[in-house]
Amino acid sequence: MDSFDIVMVALRFNEKINERALEGLVELMTDDRTFIDNSGDMDRNMKEGWREFFENYPDYVMYSLL
Repeated sequence: MDSFDIVMVALRFNEKINERALEGLVELMTDDRTFIDNSGDMDRNMKEGWREFFENYPDYVMYSLL
């Protein structure tokens, strides 16, 4: 994957977060993904993690500087 593709995936990820498009986010994540939070806790079930995030922060918006 070249740098253009990486940027495009990041922009699409941002878009899916702002749309609250859970299935779209899952499609952009690799099967072997692992989320590590600031405490060092690891989570592989990011679909449920994003669902909870959207419930807890319904007004969250990400802005792109690109």
